[in-house]
Amino acid sequence: LGSKPILYTAIGKDSRGESLLRNLEHVGGEHRSCVVPNASTATYFAVLDGSGDLNTAIADMGVLQHIEAPTTFNEPFLLVDANPPLSTLKSAAQSALKCGTTVCLEPTSVPHARNVAGCSELMTCISYGFPNTDEVIAMAGVISGQVSESRSDEATVRAAAEQVLSRMHPDRAYLIVTMGEHGVLLASKEGGRYEYQRFEVKEVHEQVANATGAGDSLCGAFLHALMNGKSIENAVVFGMEAATMSLTCSDRAISTALGETGALL
Repeated sequence: LGSKPILYTAIGKDSRGESLLRNLEHVGGEHRSCVVPNASTATYFAVLDGSGDLNTAIADMGVLQHIEAPTTFNEPFLLVDANPPLSTLKSAAQSALKCGTTVCLEPTSVPHARNVAGCSELMTCISYGFPNTDEVIAMAGVISGQVSESRSDEATVRAAAEQVLSRMHPDRAYLIVTMGEHGVLLASKEGGRYEYQRFEVKEVHEQVANATGAGDSLCGAFLHALMNGKSIENAVVFGMEAATMSLTCSDRAISTALGETGALL
């Protein structure tokens, strides 16, 4: 897309770790990574069904327990996913706030979403969150102390989003909730007032091939749009367009064609 991210991570001393850093450098990205001896670089194996949706998955993310939390930031945004330890995430988020950096969260999974929701010191640092329907409902269940709703209609998602927003950054906070075929719900808290706007999915003319990278594509494109001066609403639309491109990419989770869309901003 044209942005130059810096990746903070931990990798194993293996071929996958070396390949990750080579590919990152190839696209102009930087990294602050620590190499952990006798550890394997994080690996995710997904099995998709005939419609491109996730059927089952196996992940080995143990090396991410060794990520070192940065203490200084010069960037406008810090995006964390919920794989590292909560103590690392909290430390990084608090340092980012002190440096004037906006903190964003990709919950990654329902279990990780629950863990984050239970850490009030981390939650209050977060200004932007990118959960899917299951994740935001799970987070609300932890915050309210009640069993999570099994329903996923828009009214239930709105109520869950308000619970989560109430624990996020006190000044203003936003949730971009992905709802599959029902589009995206933008839930906002500004000055103690909550607002909601739903964005419909545009018709996809190509067959959905792989749904595993759509949320990450939306998240990255959304932040890229904000950094280029776009409104939150326009950033959601741009993110959804990026997600659609990855949905129809058959050979990888994130479409390489996304590089051609940065100029559209």
